[in-house]
Amino acid sequence: MVFFAGPFPMVRVPARVEAFLSLDAYEALTPLVSGSRAAERKVERDQRQRVRWAWKRQTDPLTARELLQAVQSGLLRREEVPFQLRDRDTGTPILVNAGSVYWNAYRRRYVMIAEQLFGSSVLGEIWYAEADTPVGPWGYAVKIVTHEKYSFYNPKQHPMFDKHGGRVIFFEGTYSTFLSGAPFPTPRYNYNQIMYRLDLSDPRVAVPVPVYDVSEARDQTQLRARLPLVRGDRGGRVVFFAPDRPFPGGRPVVVQQGRLRVLDRAEHPEAVFYVLVEPPHGERPIVPLYEYAPQADGPYRYGTSAAAPPGYARETKPLGYVWQRPYETALLDEVLSEYEVAP
Repeated sequence: MVFFAGPFPMVRVPARVEAFLSLDAYEALTPLVSGSRAAERKVERDQRQRVRWAWKRQTDPLTARELLQAVQSGLLRREEVPFQLRDRDTGTPILVNAGSVYWNAYRRRYVMIAEQLFGSSVLGEIWYAEADTPVGPWGYAVKIVTHEKYSFYNPKQHPMFDKHGGRVIFFEGTYSTFLSGAPFPTPRYNYNQIMYRLDLSDPRVAVPVPVYDVSEARDQTQLRARLPLVRGDRGGRVVFFAPDRPFPGGRPVVVQQGRLRVLDRAEHPEAVFYVLVEPPHGERPIVPLYEYAPQADGPYRYGTSAAAPPGYARETKPLGYVWQRPYETALLDEVLSEYEVAP
């Protein structure tokens, strides 16, 4: 299967020559009624009025800008849009405009390099994000390149240039005064392609990734950050987002005798994810992570709700602080079930 990223991979076609040549073979991951166009503004909902995101033929995909317009007009609620990125540090939505997505062997995830439209510059801010599958769950991103009064657009990663098993990646884009407001072009560089190098081991690049609750699964008994996305009674549900590697101010969380424990150190090789141990300052998309103790026999459970699940009692003090879900991740359950996450 070949995916077309813009920057979210929301169009696909079987990797066969005859499929490439047939418009009927292309599918769009879209909330629109099957066979409809974006201008018709027809959103498909089930009997419970839940939006149905699915792969549909002869149906328009919606760009990030069109999805934002649908939210602003009331056609969709923001929590009904799984294809959006938020600033890791502020939670501010990021309107992405173009980019690329590739599998990365070092991170064992799909990584996105995307440009922002109308950020601190009109078209010069570049963001980095990760997901377990080509279609998500996408959540948070970190800015990796900024251009003051200059444009840098249509960024594209070149995985053939990866070094050190994917730890170092390279991406390029068009460097131009176009739409930038720059009073003078950069001599010998204006309207040229510029290549950047990014070291993914840098703690500053750590982004929150989905953490799945598998406490009710038959073959798992604790919370883990990485597991196959298998739905049904063996599946896991995204509860929150958290970095799975060290980051400034973070502390590792490990499993000890069926319970999560936060260690007072910067990193640990068996950490399932990392949390902040101090309440956040300023506008950040951070929520407390609680432990729920069983009132009878059963596993400990964890979540961000102040109300404990039935049959459980919530501990008063949170284990730490994690990133809240930016949208209702169940929207993509059926779609994500087609893919597996690398262990």
